[in-house]
Amino acid sequence: MHILEASVLSTILLLFIFFDVRRYPLPKQDKGSRFFAELAVTYTCFLVLNIMLHGASQNLFRLGLWEARILWALHVLSIPFLLTLWVHFSLINVAEDTRQVSRFSTLLVLPLVLFAFLVFADLPVQHFYPATPFFTYIWTTPGSSYLFILSSFLCLVMLISPLWNLKTLQGSKPFLAFLLPFTLSIALATFRITHELTLFVTVNSFMLVLNYLVVHRDAVVLDDLTNLSMGPLLQRRLIKAFRNRSQYSLLLVDVENFRLFNSRHGRNTGDRMLQELAAYLKTMPYNQEAFRLKDDRFCLLLHQASSALECAGQLQRRMEDPWQLGEETVYLSLHLLVIHIPEQASSFDELMYIIEQMLQQVKTQQSTSLLVYDANILKVHQHRLDIISALREAIRRPEQVQVYYQPIHDNKTGALSGAEALMRIQNNHLGFLQPDQFIPIAEQTGLIRDLTFIVLDRVCALLGRHPKVRQSIQSISVNLSAEDFTNALLAHDLLEHIQAQGIAEHLISFEITESMIIQSHDTVKQVMHTLSSYGIQFALDDFGSGYSNFSMLMDLPLHTIKFDKQMILKSPESPQLLALLSSMLHALGKTITAEGVACKEEALMVQALMIDRVQGYYYSEPLAEDRFLSLFANCAGCPVLNDI
Repeated sequence: MHILEASVLSTILLLFIFFDVRRYPLPKQDKGSRFFAELAVTYTCFLVLNIMLHGASQNLFRLGLWEARILWALHVLSIPFLLTLWVHFSLINVAEDTRQVSRFSTLLVLPLVLFAFLVFADLPVQHFYPATPFFTYIWTTPGSSYLFILSSFLCLVMLISPLWNLKTLQGSKPFLAFLLPFTLSIALATFRITHELTLFVTVNSFMLVLNYLVVHRDAVVLDDLTNLSMGPLLQRRLIKAFRNRSQYSLLLVDVENFRLFNSRHGRNTGDRMLQELAAYLKTMPYNQEAFRLKDDRFCLLLHQASSALECAGQLQRRMEDPWQLGEETVYLSLHLLVIHIPEQASSFDELMYIIEQMLQQVKTQQSTSLLVYDANILKVHQHRLDIISALREAIRRPEQVQVYYQPIHDNKTGALSGAEALMRIQNNHLGFLQPDQFIPIAEQTGLIRDLTFIVLDRVCALLGRHPKVRQSIQSISVNLSAEDFTNALLAHDLLEHIQAQGIAEHLISFEITESMIIQSHDTVKQVMHTLSSYGIQFALDDFGSGYSNFSMLMDLPLHTIKFDKQMILKSPESPQLLALLSSMLHALGKTITAEGVACKEEALMVQALMIDRVQGYYYSEPLAEDRFLSLFANCAGCPVLNDI
């Protein structure tokens, strides 16, 4: 085969590849795909130059003297330039270390630049690399020797890289990585002997087709377990859809807590469950294509946007019924996300961003299993991310954490008996954050643990600086979170922080909730008993808002029971229940605090019921540290209750 025929056939072959890429575009995020595209374009230019030169040699068209020389120079330069891109492509596919790729790339640039300079400088004199009269072969000249040495060097680099990374190569990568420099070396040796590029053209075409089929076979290979198409094909379909502005709906199916499912039922049952779910997705009657994206995540691409919610509804109804896997009956829960394209996402990158945000959103809303995208979801999630950033910044810069103190009064004497320390955060970008804005997020992210110790240190520092406060109150309480109890050394760490500031342990008390005790009863009990032995008291916060188990009150060393503000709010109409609870708790030796007292009527009621302590906006709002300290400015003693 002559080089002209080889070039024409290779060009036709590349046209078919370009047509296929046009139908199913290459993923832009994949560096290997991007370099493959650049390689294919460069090789096409090389073939076009070949065809033009040999067309001129056959007198199909005429070239001027300088046109011929420039075309020949470009043809000569395209050979090492093409090999350089092959090296880049090989490095991207075999080297995990990007610094290694950069180092090898730097080695390639200098000799290539020098060769280009020599070739173009030689255009007027034609000594270094002269154009042959009919462009049919390459003379033995200093330029051809340089070209052969440079090309051999590039093949050597292609060989060194897979040898260097041999331990990390998997699948078909070692085969391709070694086949490429081997075949190109043979082609170059043939070129050196015959001075013709026919075999070089053939080898390049063969390797391009082989790499295209191997690199992109994931787009057509089915998942072994579920027999569904995999993510790369979906990605290419979506890129094409965005380019053509085609209307689709995506229904993302994310299995909830699948790791827990596997640990409970076993990996084999988990695999069978995924197979059953995949089979069900394929048979749903909504003109959809099903894909498996990862272990526990699937996607339905629906051609009719209006059927997305119907499909989601059918899935939800199916999940209400059990799945029969052999002799085992299991239940499955799903997170479902619906997104319409291109109305709600104008590009693949934007779609991926939206999906990630929606998944995080639906997983934090335990009561929500179906989420249909709208722009407000991203705004809410972005605000959540901003708060997380503010919390992390506050941990790095504790001065942003502000502690407010809500006074707690003795209901008989009116004296200030203590206070509850409440956290606020002053952020430069978000402003003044109230507890309901950041406490739930701090608990979900685990950041509450560091914030708890910051508040405790701040309270201990206040008590350490002001003897009058220590002498006038019984204790200042700090709220503990359920997340705090995930720390196995919680009791030790709390004591360490208190003792580090030289504060008597009894001046600090801790508040916990009923739900916290129910979730981690044994851990909470151990921490409470350890700290109680040092004189630290505990209060049960929000009593009456949850389970209210009286056996729990006798089992744990709880000193104070704080009636939830909702109980106080509803009690003036029928105070008998509150009176009965107060009597029972007093009989158990508990001190009672009524929190959330907001008006005179409620204050009179709790006073009549002989509740021990009160706190709420009727007496005082939470006070910044300076205002709280002003309560102790008079030497006469503690403030008294409002005149009720």
